[in-house]
Amino acid sequence: MKRWACIVCGAAFAVAAMAQGRVVLPLTKHDFGVIHEAEGKVSCAMPVINGGDEPLVIAAVRASCGCTATDFPRTPIAPGDTAFVTITYNPAGRPGDFTKSVLIFTDVEPRRSQITITGTVIAAPESLDEHYPVAAGSLRLESANVPLGEVLRGKTRNAYIRGINASTDTIVVSVSGGGPAIDADAAPDTVPPAATVAVTVHYDAARAPLWGFHADSLHVSSVPLHGGAGTAAATVHVMAVVVEDFSKMTEQQRRSAPVATLSCDNRLNCGPLAAGVPSTCRFTVKNTGHDRLSLRRLWSPSRAVTATADRSEVKRGKEATITVTVDPALVDAPLLNTTLTVITNDPEHPRQVVRVVGEIINDSRQ
Repeated sequence: MKRWACIVCGAAFAVAAMAQGRVVLPLTKHDFGVIHEAEGKVSCAMPVINGGDEPLVIAAVRASCGCTATDFPRTPIAPGDTAFVTITYNPAGRPGDFTKSVLIFTDVEPRRSQITITGTVIAAPESLDEHYPVAAGSLRLESANVPLGEVLRGKTRNAYIRGINASTDTIVVSVSGGGPAIDADAAPDTVPPAATVAVTVHYDAARAPLWGFHADSLHVSSVPLHGGAGTAAATVHVMAVVVEDFSKMTEQQRRSAPVATLSCDNRLNCGPLAAGVPSTCRFTVKNTGHDRLSLRRLWSPSRAVTATADRSEVKRGKEATITVTVDPALVDAPLLNTTLTVITNDPEHPRQVVRVVGEIINDSRQ
Protein backbone atom coordinates (compact mmCIF):
# COMPACT_ATOMS: atom_id res chain seq x y z
CA MET A 1 0.00 0.00 0.00
CA LYS A 2 2.79 2.41 0.84
CA ARG A 3 4.45 1.67 -2.49
CA TRP A 4 1.24 2.42 -4.41
CA ALA A 5 0.75 5.60 -2.41
CA CYS A 6 4.22 6.80 -3.38
CA ILE A 7 3.57 6.02 -7.05
CA VAL A 8 0.27 7.91 -6.97
CA CYS A 9 1.83 10.91 -5.24
CA GLY A 10 4.71 10.94 -7.70
CA ALA A 11 2.34 10.86 -10.65
CA ALA A 12 0.29 13.68 -9.15
CA PHE A 13 3.40 15.83 -8.75
CA ALA A 14 4.46 15.06 -12.34
CA VAL A 15 1.05 16.10 -13.66
CA ALA A 16 1.18 19.28 -11.58
CA ALA A 17 4.67 20.05 -12.90
CA MET A 18 3.48 19.64 -16.49
CA ALA A 19 0.32 21.63 -15.92
CA GLN A 20 1.82 25.10 -15.79
CA GLY A 21 2.59 28.02 -18.02
CA ARG A 22 5.79 28.20 -20.06
CA VAL A 23 7.34 31.28 -21.63
CA VAL A 24 8.20 31.03 -25.32
CA LEU A 25 9.89 33.97 -27.08
CA PRO A 26 9.84 33.50 -30.86
CA LEU A 27 12.05 36.59 -31.20
CA THR A 28 14.79 37.57 -28.74
CA LYS A 29 16.42 40.31 -30.85
CA HIS A 30 15.16 43.32 -32.75
CA ASP A 31 17.30 45.55 -34.95
CA PHE A 32 15.80 48.99 -35.61
CA GLY A 33 18.40 49.55 -38.32
CA VAL A 34 19.28 53.15 -39.10
CA ILE A 35 16.99 55.67 -37.43
CA HIS A 36 17.07 59.46 -37.35
CA GLU A 37 17.32 61.24 -34.03
CA ALA A 38 15.20 64.10 -35.35
CA GLU A 39 12.28 61.73 -36.04
CA GLY A 40 11.91 60.80 -32.39
CA LYS A 41 11.12 57.56 -30.61
CA VAL A 42 10.84 54.15 -32.26
CA SER A 43 8.94 51.11 -30.98
CA CYS A 44 8.62 47.40 -31.58
CA ALA A 45 6.18 44.79 -30.25
CA MET A 46 7.84 41.54 -29.18
CA PRO A 47 5.59 38.44 -28.87
CA VAL A 48 5.43 36.40 -25.67
CA ILE A 49 3.69 32.99 -26.08
CA ASN A 50 2.36 30.86 -23.28
CA GLY A 51 3.51 27.41 -24.34
CA GLY A 52 2.24 25.69 -21.21
CA ASP A 53 -1.04 24.33 -19.88
CA GLU A 54 -1.78 26.99 -17.27
CA PRO A 55 -1.97 30.82 -17.43
CA LEU A 56 1.22 32.76 -16.97
CA VAL A 57 1.70 36.27 -15.59
CA ILE A 58 4.32 38.80 -16.64
CA ALA A 59 5.39 40.22 -13.30
CA ALA A 60 7.74 42.96 -14.55
CA VAL A 61 9.71 44.17 -17.54
CA ARG A 62 12.92 46.12 -16.97
CA ALA A 63 15.17 47.89 -19.46
CA SER A 64 18.93 48.34 -19.05
CA CYS A 65 18.75 52.09 -19.72
CA GLY A 66 16.43 54.99 -19.00
CA CYS A 67 16.38 55.68 -22.74
CA THR A 68 14.28 52.53 -23.21
CA ALA A 69 10.66 52.34 -22.07
CA THR A 70 8.45 49.24 -21.95
CA ASP A 71 4.79 48.30 -21.75
CA PHE A 72 3.28 44.86 -21.14
CA PRO A 73 -0.10 43.23 -20.34
CA ARG A 74 -0.96 42.94 -16.67
CA THR A 75 -3.58 40.22 -17.15
CA PRO A 76 -2.66 36.52 -17.26
CA ILE A 77 -1.84 35.00 -20.64
CA ALA A 78 -3.96 31.91 -21.33
CA PRO A 79 -2.34 28.67 -22.53
CA GLY A 80 -1.50 28.93 -26.22
CA ASP A 81 -2.18 32.66 -26.35
CA THR A 82 0.23 35.39 -27.39
CA ALA A 83 0.80 38.75 -25.71
CA PHE A 84 3.13 41.54 -26.75
CA VAL A 85 5.77 43.48 -24.87
CA THR A 86 6.19 46.94 -26.40
CA ILE A 87 9.73 48.34 -26.33
CA THR A 88 10.29 52.03 -27.12
CA TYR A 89 13.73 53.53 -27.66
CA ASN A 90 14.33 57.28 -27.36
CA PRO A 91 17.30 58.35 -29.55
CA ALA A 92 17.38 61.96 -28.31
CA GLY A 93 20.97 62.94 -27.53
CA ARG A 94 22.26 59.43 -28.32
CA PRO A 95 23.84 59.43 -31.78
CA GLY A 96 25.66 56.33 -33.00
CA ASP A 97 25.24 52.60 -32.43
CA PHE A 98 23.23 51.28 -29.51
CA THR A 99 22.58 47.90 -27.89
CA LYS A 100 20.08 47.66 -25.04
CA SER A 101 18.67 44.71 -23.13
CA VAL A 102 15.16 44.20 -21.77
CA LEU A 103 14.46 41.60 -19.07
CA ILE A 104 11.03 39.92 -18.78
CA PHE A 105 10.13 38.45 -15.38
CA THR A 106 7.30 35.90 -15.12
CA ASP A 107 5.75 33.59 -12.54
CA VAL A 108 6.72 30.45 -14.51
CA GLU A 109 9.84 28.99 -16.04
CA PRO A 110 11.96 30.53 -17.29
CA ARG A 111 11.52 33.12 -14.59
CA ARG A 112 13.65 35.61 -16.51
CA SER A 113 13.98 36.06 -20.26
CA GLN A 114 15.93 38.63 -22.23
CA ILE A 115 15.28 40.60 -25.40
CA THR A 116 18.00 42.70 -27.06
CA ILE A 117 17.40 45.75 -29.23
CA THR A 118 20.01 47.32 -31.49
CA GLY A 119 20.26 50.10 -34.03
CA THR A 120 22.18 53.09 -35.30
CA VAL A 121 21.08 56.67 -34.70
CA ILE A 122 21.83 59.36 -37.27
CA ALA A 123 22.39 62.47 -35.21
CA ALA A 124 20.49 65.70 -35.58
CA PRO A 125 22.75 68.70 -36.29
CA GLU A 126 22.25 70.21 -32.84
CA SER A 127 23.10 66.89 -31.21
CA LEU A 128 26.30 66.62 -33.22
CA ASP A 129 27.32 70.11 -32.14
CA GLU A 130 26.65 69.26 -28.49
CA HIS A 131 28.19 65.79 -28.25
CA TYR A 132 30.73 65.79 -31.08
CA PRO A 133 31.81 69.42 -31.58
CA VAL A 134 35.20 68.78 -33.26
CA ALA A 135 35.02 68.25 -37.03
CA ALA A 136 37.48 66.37 -39.22
CA GLY A 137 35.44 66.31 -42.40
CA SER A 138 32.60 63.82 -41.97
CA LEU A 139 34.19 62.55 -38.77
CA ARG A 140 33.06 64.33 -35.62
CA LEU A 141 34.98 63.98 -32.34
CA GLU A 142 33.74 64.51 -28.80
CA SER A 143 36.85 66.46 -27.80
CA ALA A 144 40.11 67.88 -29.11
CA ASN A 145 41.93 67.15 -25.84
CA VAL A 146 43.16 63.98 -24.14
CA PRO A 147 44.24 64.94 -20.58
CA LEU A 148 46.17 62.05 -19.04
CA GLY A 149 47.05 63.71 -15.74
CA GLU A 150 50.10 62.50 -13.84
CA VAL A 151 51.96 59.50 -15.24
CA LEU A 152 54.83 57.94 -13.32
CA ARG A 153 58.08 57.68 -15.25
CA GLY A 154 58.32 54.09 -16.52
CA LYS A 155 54.55 53.54 -16.41
CA THR A 156 51.93 53.68 -19.16
CA ARG A 157 48.43 55.05 -19.45
CA ASN A 158 45.65 54.51 -21.98
CA ALA A 159 42.85 56.85 -22.97
CA TYR A 160 40.47 57.38 -25.84
CA ILE A 161 38.06 59.84 -27.37
CA ARG A 162 34.95 58.84 -29.26
CA GLY A 163 34.01 59.87 -32.75
CA ILE A 164 31.09 59.39 -35.10
CA ASN A 165 30.63 59.27 -38.86
CA ALA A 166 28.18 62.10 -39.54
CA SER A 167 27.84 61.33 -43.26
CA THR A 168 25.91 58.84 -45.37
CA ASP A 169 29.10 57.34 -46.79
CA THR A 170 31.61 55.03 -45.13
CA ILE A 171 34.79 56.85 -44.09
CA VAL A 172 38.35 55.71 -43.47
CA VAL A 173 39.93 57.17 -40.33
CA SER A 174 43.67 57.46 -39.69
CA VAL A 175 45.80 58.91 -36.89
CA SER A 176 49.27 60.40 -37.30
CA GLY A 177 51.70 62.57 -35.37
CA GLY A 178 52.27 62.51 -31.64
CA GLY A 179 55.51 62.53 -29.71
CA PRO A 180 57.89 59.66 -28.95
CA ALA A 181 55.83 58.62 -25.92
CA ILE A 182 52.59 58.17 -27.88
CA ASP A 183 51.13 55.31 -29.88
CA ALA A 184 47.70 56.16 -31.31
CA ASP A 185 45.21 54.45 -33.58
CA ALA A 186 41.58 54.45 -34.66
CA ALA A 187 39.38 51.44 -34.01
CA PRO A 188 37.74 50.59 -36.29
CA ASP A 189 39.52 52.46 -39.06
CA THR A 190 36.65 51.93 -41.53
CA VAL A 191 33.48 53.48 -40.15
CA PRO A 192 29.99 53.02 -41.72
CA PRO A 193 27.45 55.87 -41.74
CA ALA A 194 26.34 56.95 -38.25
CA ALA A 195 28.68 54.41 -36.64
CA THR A 196 31.15 55.28 -33.89
CA VAL A 197 34.93 55.04 -33.67
CA ALA A 198 37.42 55.28 -30.82
CA VAL A 199 40.69 57.17 -31.20
CA THR A 200 42.90 55.33 -28.71
CA VAL A 201 46.04 56.77 -27.12
CA HIS A 202 48.73 54.68 -25.44
CA TYR A 203 51.19 56.82 -23.47
CA ASP A 204 54.53 55.37 -22.35
CA ALA A 205 56.14 57.74 -19.86
CA ALA A 206 59.46 55.90 -20.15
CA ARG A 207 59.75 57.38 -23.64
CA ALA A 208 58.73 60.90 -22.68
CA PRO A 209 61.54 63.35 -23.43
CA LEU A 210 60.73 65.77 -20.60
CA TRP A 211 59.81 65.79 -16.95
CA GLY A 212 56.66 67.59 -15.87
CA PHE A 213 53.96 68.91 -18.16
CA HIS A 214 54.11 68.66 -21.91
CA ALA A 215 51.64 68.40 -24.76
CA ASP A 216 51.83 66.56 -28.06
CA SER A 217 49.57 66.83 -31.08
CA LEU A 218 47.82 64.11 -33.05
CA HIS A 219 46.25 64.57 -36.47
CA VAL A 220 43.02 62.62 -36.90
CA SER A 221 41.97 62.38 -40.54
CA SER A 222 38.96 61.06 -42.40
CA VAL A 223 38.36 60.40 -46.09
CA PRO A 224 35.16 59.14 -47.77
CA LEU A 225 35.45 55.57 -48.99
CA HIS A 226 33.54 56.23 -52.20
CA GLY A 227 35.02 59.53 -53.30
CA GLY A 228 33.51 62.92 -52.66
CA ALA A 229 35.32 65.48 -50.54
CA GLY A 230 39.03 64.94 -49.93
CA THR A 231 40.87 64.19 -46.71
CA ALA A 232 40.04 66.39 -43.72
CA ALA A 233 41.81 66.45 -40.38
CA ALA A 234 41.50 67.72 -36.82
CA THR A 235 44.23 68.32 -34.26
CA VAL A 236 43.95 66.47 -30.96
CA HIS A 237 46.15 67.54 -28.03
CA VAL A 238 47.52 64.87 -25.68
CA MET A 239 48.63 66.29 -22.33
CA ALA A 240 50.53 64.54 -19.56
CA VAL A 241 52.55 65.36 -16.46
CA VAL A 242 55.50 62.97 -16.14
CA VAL A 243 56.55 62.55 -12.51
CA GLU A 244 59.14 60.50 -10.68
CA ASP A 245 58.07 57.51 -8.60
CA PHE A 246 59.40 57.95 -5.07
CA SER A 247 57.06 55.37 -3.52
CA LYS A 248 59.71 52.64 -3.24
CA MET A 249 62.26 54.73 -1.36
CA THR A 250 63.24 53.42 2.07
CA GLU A 251 63.20 55.60 5.17
CA GLN A 252 66.99 55.74 5.10
CA GLN A 253 66.94 56.88 1.46
CA ARG A 254 64.44 59.60 2.31
CA ARG A 255 66.57 60.84 5.19
CA SER A 256 69.56 61.05 2.84
CA ALA A 257 67.60 62.55 -0.05
CA PRO A 258 68.35 65.97 -1.52
CA VAL A 259 66.26 68.96 -0.47
CA ALA A 260 65.62 71.82 -2.90
CA THR A 261 65.38 75.16 -1.07
CA LEU A 262 64.41 78.20 -3.16
CA SER A 263 65.74 81.63 -2.22
CA CYS A 264 62.75 83.50 -3.67
CA ASP A 265 60.19 81.92 -1.34
CA ASN A 266 58.04 80.83 -4.30
CA ARG A 267 57.58 84.41 -5.59
CA LEU A 268 59.90 86.24 -7.96
CA ASN A 269 59.27 89.94 -8.59
CA CYS A 270 61.08 91.00 -11.74
CA GLY A 271 60.27 94.65 -11.00
CA PRO A 272 59.38 97.26 -13.66
CA LEU A 273 59.83 95.84 -17.16
CA ALA A 274 60.42 98.26 -20.03
CA ALA A 275 58.12 97.45 -22.93
CA GLY A 276 60.01 95.79 -25.77
CA VAL A 277 63.21 95.32 -23.75
CA PRO A 278 64.02 91.80 -22.46
CA SER A 279 64.95 91.72 -18.81
CA THR A 280 66.45 89.14 -16.44
CA CYS A 281 66.05 88.32 -12.76
CA ARG A 282 67.55 85.57 -10.65
CA PHE A 283 67.06 83.29 -7.69
CA THR A 284 68.94 80.28 -6.33
CA VAL A 285 68.14 76.67 -5.57
CA LYS A 286 70.21 75.33 -2.68
CA ASN A 287 70.64 71.68 -1.79
CA THR A 288 70.01 71.56 1.95
CA GLY A 289 69.78 67.77 1.92
CA HIS A 290 72.46 65.10 1.69
CA ASP A 291 72.49 63.38 -1.71
CA ARG A 292 73.13 65.16 -4.99
CA LEU A 293 70.25 67.34 -6.21
CA SER A 294 69.28 67.08 -9.89
CA LEU A 295 67.49 69.93 -11.63
CA ARG A 296 65.15 68.03 -13.97
CA ARG A 297 63.45 70.92 -15.74
CA LEU A 298 62.51 74.59 -15.55
CA TRP A 299 59.17 75.19 -17.24
CA SER A 300 56.77 78.11 -17.67
CA PRO A 301 53.43 78.06 -19.49
CA SER A 302 54.10 81.62 -20.71
CA ARG A 303 56.06 82.08 -23.92
CA ALA A 304 57.31 85.37 -22.47
CA VAL A 305 59.31 83.59 -19.76
CA THR A 306 62.34 81.33 -20.16
CA ALA A 307 64.70 80.06 -17.49
CA THR A 308 68.15 78.50 -17.37
CA ALA A 309 70.33 77.11 -14.59
CA ASP A 310 74.10 77.48 -14.34
CA ARG A 311 74.31 73.81 -13.34
CA SER A 312 72.07 70.75 -13.47
CA GLU A 313 73.59 68.89 -10.50
CA VAL A 314 73.96 70.48 -7.06
CA LYS A 315 76.09 68.95 -4.31
CA ARG A 316 75.21 69.05 -0.62
CA GLY A 317 75.33 72.61 0.71
CA LYS A 318 75.83 74.14 -2.74
CA GLU A 319 73.43 76.08 -4.90
CA ALA A 320 72.47 76.67 -8.53
CA THR A 321 71.59 80.07 -9.92
CA ILE A 322 68.41 80.26 -11.98
CA THR A 323 68.28 83.09 -14.52
CA VAL A 324 64.76 84.05 -15.62
CA THR A 325 64.45 86.03 -18.85
CA VAL A 326 61.26 87.98 -19.52
CA ASP A 327 60.35 89.38 -22.93
CA PRO A 328 57.72 92.10 -22.29
CA ALA A 329 56.80 92.15 -25.98
CA LEU A 330 55.22 88.71 -25.48
CA VAL A 331 53.13 89.73 -22.44
CA ASP A 332 49.54 90.44 -23.46
CA ALA A 333 48.70 92.52 -20.39
CA PRO A 334 50.07 95.46 -18.42
CA LEU A 335 51.14 93.06 -15.67
CA LEU A 336 53.26 89.93 -15.86
CA ASN A 337 51.69 87.21 -13.74
CA THR A 338 52.72 83.67 -14.59
CA THR A 339 54.47 80.65 -13.08
CA LEU A 340 57.77 78.84 -13.33
CA THR A 341 57.92 75.22 -12.23
CA VAL A 342 61.18 73.91 -10.81
CA ILE A 343 61.34 70.11 -11.13
CA THR A 344 63.98 68.25 -9.09
CA ASN A 345 64.64 64.85 -7.53
CA ASP A 346 63.67 66.14 -4.08
CA PRO A 347 61.17 63.44 -3.04
CA GLU A 348 59.26 65.73 -0.68
CA HIS A 349 58.99 68.68 -3.09
CA PRO A 350 59.69 67.38 -6.61
CA ARG A 351 57.78 70.26 -8.21
CA GLN A 352 57.94 73.74 -6.74
CA VAL A 353 56.01 76.54 -8.40
CA VAL A 354 57.40 80.08 -8.43
CA ARG A 355 55.03 82.94 -9.17
CA VAL A 356 56.79 85.34 -11.61
CA VAL A 357 55.38 88.89 -11.53
CA GLY A 358 56.25 92.31 -12.86
CA GLU A 359 54.79 95.52 -14.25
CA ILE A 360 55.18 96.44 -17.93
CA ILE A 361 56.18 100.10 -18.33
CA ASN A 362 55.28 101.61 -21.71
CA ASP A 363 57.50 104.21 -23.40
CA SER A 364 54.95 106.97 -22.70
CA ARG A 365 55.27 106.33 -18.98
CA GLN A 366 59.05 106.28 -18.82
